Amino acid sequence: MEKLKKVKHFCKFLDVYRINYKQHNEYHIQVQRIHNFYPSNSTYYNSDSDNKTILPEFKDGNEFLKFLADNTKISEDDKKEMTQRIKELQDKGIVHNIDLSDLYKEKNILEKANDIVFNRSEEKERQYGPFKNSMMKAASMASLLCGKEIMPADMYKCMIALKLSRISHKYSHDSVLDAIAYLAGLDDFQKMFDNEE
Repeated sequence: MEKLKKVKHFCKFLDVYRINYKQHNEYHIQVQRIHNFYPSNSTYYNSDSDNKTILPEFKDGNEFLKFLADNTKISEDDKKEMTQRIKELQDKGIVHNIDLSDLYKEKNILEKANDIVFNRSEEKERQYGPFKNSMMKAASMASLLCGKEIMPADMYKCMIALKLSRISHKYSHDSVLDAIAYLAGLDDFQKMFDNEE
């Protein structure tokens, strides 16, 4: 019963902000054919990118529209249509204060890596835990598996080596992004000790 309440609450949210959606069954809500929401277990699935993640809580329509834009491969026609739709909602006072240029601005790889390491969103924190803590736990587990002490800084270096190894076999944007993120994470982790001295 509690699960169905979550679904009804989510549908009501979409209705308030006049977001078109299709309800495939009592648990599955779909927006724009690729955004699949399962509010009953707080799950989001993007059928275009095959990405599954924890469904964030949206404060308002602005956040929801930004989430859709961030998780959509947008063609020029789609951009025009979404821009028009957002302007209509702004004119009616339903949503406000959205910088439309920010919705479509592609971040460069350094900005993306910075987001991974330093601006982890709440849903990422729930899914993976804080970045430093994850690496310290991984170092403890690796120490048990290897029968010798593995330091957290070594874990960063191993992950960097793994990503570079993958890149040497076949170029992958995701591997380059991960390698940069682990380098930034290592630098941030090391600063923690430098500041203590």
